[in-house]
Amino acid sequence: MIFSLAYFTTGFSVCNAFQLIMDKVQDDGSISWRKRKKHFFVLSRSGKPIYPRYGDEHKLAGFSATLQAIISFVENGSRKTPEVVFLVKGPIYLVCISCTEEPYESLRGQLELLYGQMILILTRSIDKCFEKNSKFDMTPLLGGTDAVFSSLIHSFRNPATFLHAYTCLPLAYTTRQTACAILQDVADTGVVELKYY
Repeated sequence: MIFSLAYFTTGFSVCNAFQLIMDKVQDDGSISWRKRKKHFFVLSRSGKPIYPRYGDEHKLAGFSATLQAIISFVENGSRKTPEVVFLVKGPIYLVCISCTEEPYESLRGQLELLYGQMILILTRSIDKCFEKNSKFDMTPLLGGTDAVFSSLIHSFRNPATFLHAYTCLPLAYTTRQTACAILQDVADTGVVELKYY
């Protein structure tokens, strides 16, 4: 299930609402936290923080509970905007708040990749843990994976990520010629077909 927000029924802008919420977040890095152009949050259905891109999940617990309440509100229907995107995957809620003017589909794709990375680390058996205990805290299972998620989020700047493509790397002319000669020797054996530019 995927959600995006435009306005509350009162016409109050969601971005204004999030600005008010973010202004209430107080920690040592709250000024730098609020200046970030894009935030990612992963939380459980019960509102427990699992992973924030920036900040400490324990200090953002109230914020996560607020996000969970907003998701519950949005599940009942609302108009769409690409600035705040929710992705609900069973008991896991993923949220992107972006001021980068990226289209909704791009932000949704980023959340899908973030969820895919989480499932790659934890496997789908995590759903069973949430079935047994809806307040299950999976944060300890993700211990030490912040660098993995941060690297993935950093890769979102590269269009190759969404095209499922390889990034071209520049090679010096002599290195490229040497590599092509080696590959051509292999190709002459009939193993591969070689094309280079």
